[in-house]
Amino acid sequence: MPGLIESAFWLADPVTARGGFIRIKGWCFVDRTWCNVEQPGGIAAAGIDIVIETDIGRQVFENLRPFEDRPEIAAAHPGAPADCGFCFILPIEGRPIGNAIELRVKYRNSVIAVTYPKVLLGNLDVPQAAANLGIQAAASAKLENLLLNEYERLAGTILKKSQPITLYIDPSFACNLKCPHCISESLRSQRFKRPVMKQDMFHHIMEVYGPRLIGVIFSLWGEPLLNRRLAEFVRAAKDHDIYAEMSTNLSVPLSNERLEDLISAGFDEIRLSIDGATQENYEKYRVGGSLDLVLDNLRRMVASKCRLGQHKPVLKWQFLIWPWNRHEIEPAAQMAKAIGVDMFYAFPGDPWADIRDKRARAPQDNAIRLSPDQRQRIGNNRAALLRNRQPVGCGFLDHALAINSDGVVHPCCYIVEPKDAVAHIAEPGSVFNAPALTSLRSFVRTVTNTTEFGPSPCANCGLLEAGHIEDAISFDQAITPLQQVNP
Repeated sequence: MPGLIESAFWLADPVTARGGFIRIKGWCFVDRTWCNVEQPGGIAAAGIDIVIETDIGRQVFENLRPFEDRPEIAAAHPGAPADCGFCFILPIEGRPIGNAIELRVKYRNSVIAVTYPKVLLGNLDVPQAAANLGIQAAASAKLENLLLNEYERLAGTILKKSQPITLYIDPSFACNLKCPHCISESLRSQRFKRPVMKQDMFHHIMEVYGPRLIGVIFSLWGEPLLNRRLAEFVRAAKDHDIYAEMSTNLSVPLSNERLEDLISAGFDEIRLSIDGATQENYEKYRVGGSLDLVLDNLRRMVASKCRLGQHKPVLKWQFLIWPWNRHEIEPAAQMAKAIGVDMFYAFPGDPWADIRDKRARAPQDNAIRLSPDQRQRIGNNRAALLRNRQPVGCGFLDHALAINSDGVVHPCCYIVEPKDAVAHIAEPGSVFNAPALTSLRSFVRTVTNTTEFGPSPCANCGLLEAGHIEDAISFDQAITPLQQVNP
């Protein structure tokens, strides 16, 4: 059959140990030649019914459709639809019986294939789920928190018992470049400053969140290499078996000793923001940057990896496409290959036009008016998602915290203005349940086409209209780092 069930989790209500959600992920399409349906040859999108047997009866979910882009599947099966992937969230009552999930792939209402995926017990039996996933006992606390966090996300829980699975941490709010469409640069241009993150603050974050945390992204609104303690922070994160990555412009003078210190610290991934193959076009966006310095640093970084015999960090050259540098994508890709970068990719830059301000929060920030058109798009998109058994909400609010270099917490990595801060990381109690943060969660979870007002920043978030906003590290992505934790 042209399809595969990759995982099927039962995430039960942790209080009743019943019901909850079946989270089933995979891909499929209909090869009309393969299935002998009397239609012209070729490949078509599949329709899907899912039947689940529980101790209180059969539950049927009909007329579902694949929706996720899976380019690797399309590449392996020429002609397959790009959007042949799926991840359905199926609310159930009772307890599923054995492996009794029946997936019926259909074409024009004719059932042409049936599979029976194995259900992982999920949060009801964490040791068994870990064993099924190939996760060592050393990562069991992280897996337990991940499963609880995912249940709470799917259930729309506002007050979390779980902890965040990802932290975005800004080692330095300052930056040595002046990129014109950078939202934090609009604040720095108004002489707004934050100090670099201090050692004590980072170690406090690791003490509180490290044991259950899966990933840390060491970059937000500034240049992380401007913090001289960055390698020390990464080592402290790796002491907790945390996946570590960062994004850098790399246009910072770096000695061989410091480069080797950074490479050996334990980064899993480093994204390199390099938007040109010549200084003339590179500096049109990376204002104040030196392409020669960047490339020299990069060559020595690759050499350090080789000298140390390391396959990590994975080095990714990220190229923002602008009208003036579009013709340099291929030359830059060739440069990346020649230097030994692991991956090159390009995507359009985002020309932010509005200016951020450094004012404090005001009453009007809690009552932003939603336009009728925006409300209609929110309503339509959410209805379509729910019909196809997909979640609504915001992965950032459910999964993560974004922490400034001075410890001030923002709701996500897109938000930088002081008025939209929700807490300070050193506050007592659970910052993940700070009142300002739970208020945003409640709004995003319940917004409909009749909602007239909402709080900043979520009420005027352009991504809200999509109905569901993915975080950088989702549930599925979080499994892989846990499988790499050694006892």
